[in-house]
Amino acid sequence: MNRNVLFIEDNEKIGSCLKEELEQRGFSVQWLLSGEGAEKEVNQHKIVILDIILPGLDGFTVGKRLKKAAPAVPILVLSARTSIGDKVEGLQFAEDYLTKPFHTDELVARLEVLIRRSGVIHSERISLGNHIDRETT
Repeated sequence: MNRNVLFIEDNEKIGSCLKEELEQRGFSVQWLLSGEGAEKEVNQHKIVILDIILPGLDGFTVGKRLKKAAPAVPILVLSARTSIGDKVEGLQFAEDYLTKPFHTDELVARLEVLIRRSGVIHSERISLGNHIDRETT
């Protein structure tokens, strides 16, 4: 299974610790300290972990650009910003939003769910009989 992660986090302590932890759990992690250049890298990855508070472009702007560049790559926002407004704004482009502080086991479980779901073919229609249509996932 492809477990390539694009990790965008400007806090070097959090970034280095989480990168090491994810690599120990079998993920391949490319860590960027800002969103600059992320659009060029996103298609090489299975999933994105994105902080909101970044130097230069904020994570909301970066996330929207990443989703436009690679709509099929799921984004998990990992942020200290905990307001409902921030979560709602993040979930306009991201598939999940996890607030700091967090437990690594929960983050890994969420990553695995998003990776698993991203491999599913969506919007395939099948017909059952004359009058029943249902969408499969």
